[in-house]
Amino acid sequence: MNTEAMSEVKDLRQEDAVKKLREIVGHNATCMFHTRHTDGTLASCPMMVREVDDLGNMWFLSGRSTEKNAHLAAYPHAMFTITDNAHSEYLVVHADVSIVDDRARKEELWTAFAKAWFPQGVDDPELTLLKAVPSDCQYWDTVDGKLVQLVKIAGAALTGKPNDSGSVSGRLQP
Repeated sequence: MNTEAMSEVKDLRQEDAVKKLREIVGHNATCMFHTRHTDGTLASCPMMVREVDDLGNMWFLSGRSTEKNAHLAAYPHAMFTITDNAHSEYLVVHADVSIVDDRARKEELWTAFAKAWFPQGVDDPELTLLKAVPSDCQYWDTVDGKLVQLVKIAGAALTGKPNDSGSVSGRLQP
């Protein structure tokens, strides 16, 4: 089913784009983080977005010796996807990614939960940060909320009339 033609297109820039990024990440900070192997194939793993900063950069904690960091050292571009069915929100981000080793920034982004991967805390030699600077973002969202959207879809199915799903999509340019 192609719902793209039935949605309102609303591109967002600068502060509005950062606000939308933060909103979607705030509802579901877990994304699928996609990198490229040296042979060109894709590798994916779940990652937690630790922060969307004021410029729209996305920050992650990552292991120095992980395959993901090796991929990014060779090809510093990635794609992230967030699917949040509970809020009917979807996000795709293409970004240039750098590996950052900044102790002060690590302290800002640290959580007790991260100790499961980095047992020595902020001083763990394996701990690095990934700074993702978005180059292209697309989002899909609902205007009316999930329940109203489902009622509209059911109504369209019963009447045979095209659905006005109340959805909005567009590009984000922080």
